[in-house]
Amino acid sequence: MTRSQNSVYVLPPDWSRAAAFLSPAADRLDPASPELQMVVVTADADAAVAIARCCRTLAGARTLHTTAATAVARAARALRVQPAQILVGDARTLVGLLQQSVLRPAAVTQLVLAWPEDLAASPSALETLLAEMPREAARTIVVPAISEAVEQLIERHARRARRVLPAAAPDAAGATGWPLEYVSVHAEARRSALVRLLDTLDPETAFVHVRTETARQDVTTELQALGYAPEGPVTTGETLAGNVELLVLFDLPGTTEELRSLLAGHQAARIVALAQPRQLASLRSAGAGTLAPFTLPEAAARARAQQEKLRDSLRAVLAHDVHAAELLALEPLLADYDGIEIAAAALRLLEAERAQAASPTQQSRRMARLFLNVGSDDGIRAGDLVGAVTSMGGISGQDVGKVEVRDRHALLEVPETVADTIATRLTGVTLKGRQVVARLDQERSARPSRPDRGDRGDRGDRGGRSDRGDRGDRGDRGDRGDRGDRGGRGDRPPHSGGPRGSFRGPGAGSRSGGPTRRPPRPRDDDRR
Repeated sequence: MTRSQNSVYVLPPDWSRAAAFLSPAADRLDPASPELQMVVVTADADAAVAIARCCRTLAGARTLHTTAATAVARAARALRVQPAQILVGDARTLVGLLQQSVLRPAAVTQLVLAWPEDLAASPSALETLLAEMPREAARTIVVPAISEAVEQLIERHARRARRVLPAAAPDAAGATGWPLEYVSVHAEARRSALVRLLDTLDPETAFVHVRTETARQDVTTELQALGYAPEGPVTTGETLAGNVELLVLFDLPGTTEELRSLLAGHQAARIVALAQPRQLASLRSAGAGTLAPFTLPEAAARARAQQEKLRDSLRAVLAHDVHAAELLALEPLLADYDGIEIAAAALRLLEAERAQAASPTQQSRRMARLFLNVGSDDGIRAGDLVGAVTSMGGISGQDVGKVEVRDRHALLEVPETVADTIATRLTGVTLKGRQVVARLDQERSARPSRPDRGDRGDRGDRGGRSDRGDRGDRGDRGDRGDRGDRGGRGDRPPHSGGPRGSFRGPGAGSRSGGPTRRPPRPRDDDRR
């Protein structure tokens, strides 16, 4: 409290642990104020929903309206109807709400970064959001580990932050490693994965480890649906009561010490964790032993069915088709390779051809061109633009077409179906210190075409000059010698070829075709 209101928590990415860092921030909010007071930045939409649910639980009887911003359009409409005091969402969605002037951060007092995305890979949206937050707002940063990118983030936006680190692990000499297995699963699909795991292993005794009351109720409901009694061979809770054949980690322990406390005085023949992909690093460090994937039978069954279908196709070809030409092509290879190796190589070529035929090529897609107001004068390179588009637009680098970086602007091609979305997300992003403005670039073929300058014969009614093609007959212009009262030029004899005279050729000044000479220009005394 004396150092700063900023805090840094080092915790594994587990939404059930959100109360540890959300409670101190939520306790400082004022329920009587309807303004936005707390913004929580998450990695994705799923995390936003889970943390928003936790915020509502922490609020209890206090009226703190919480909104999970999972999409810009829907969240903007919801916030216009009912303003939120706590807003949760990923950085890109929150920046979109800023651009639409729906997110007004003037009254924000608490800013929480709950396991944001890789800071070194996509810092643009997060930096834009942090720059708009009040400087006096308290920062709470939650990361799975302290890295160089995290240290830079703390130095820029949460200086002198109080650090809450995990408890120190016991010495390696006294630690006993447990072999852990894991099922990679989405957080919302853990209950169905638990059912499939019990069906596959069919243990006589099992214990499902949970840490929250919500998880306990979910697991209890599933176990009762499977026919297990509350005090039967398969139970759930936070503390293991005895030796079991199978231990299922529905909620993961964050450290080796937590896992050691769970197994204190008891044993489990097999430990399987239901983990999200982002939790594998923390699970590997907490296991203090080997970590191996556990494959549920559905995936293996699908793979075996596909392979059997392929073998049936090969049997049909071998039984009915004549393949003398193929035998002659492969016979020289038998001197160096076994027949099964040659068949495997041919099968790999076939699968590659099928995959290439099934996936649309870059040339077959309809592409749209984006205009960006940054160029080489700003230090922008093609790789910077591709990185920004892939991180902000949710597409891969293979989906990006031609990239042209000019002095003061840049052009790049993206799939037409996501061009508007990418332009919206890129607008407002800061690259090399300059804010980007992106828009669709109008194709030259779509612009109004100018008339053909070569076909100028039909000029319409422009002074009656539509017949300019025939310039030989200019009408009878009379005797040019009698020019009236213009300084006596009509009384002077034709000039005899001085430096000012010029011969115009036959037919140029007379209808009869005789040669004529241009009258000389009047001298100064003649003009006077």
